[in-house]
Amino acid sequence: MAKMTHKSINKPSEKIRTLLLLPALIVLVLLFILKPNPSYPLWAIIIGGGSILSYLGVMTYFCIKQKCYVQLARTYLTIFLAIAAFLMIRYSN
Repeated sequence: MAKMTHKSINKPSEKIRTLLLLPALIVLVLLFILKPNPSYPLWAIIIGGGSILSYLGVMTYFCIKQKCYVQLARTYLTIFLAIAAFLMIRYSN
């Protein structure tokens, strides 16, 4: 049987990708601590959304350029599930 291997991107490095998502992680932690009601503050939406969008933009660019579509699909699915889990936890109380 032939072993299927998926292509993974060479660039950007892990450090760059981590740095792009770090502001979103900090915003999520602050939102859990501060628990703003009834909606999210504008600063959280701008910083967290900008961080996630820049990460997805960089990943989309490099995945399309290097033709590693499976990794791109996994990235989008992971981000979508993480946002859905955050919203479920946040509004379950």
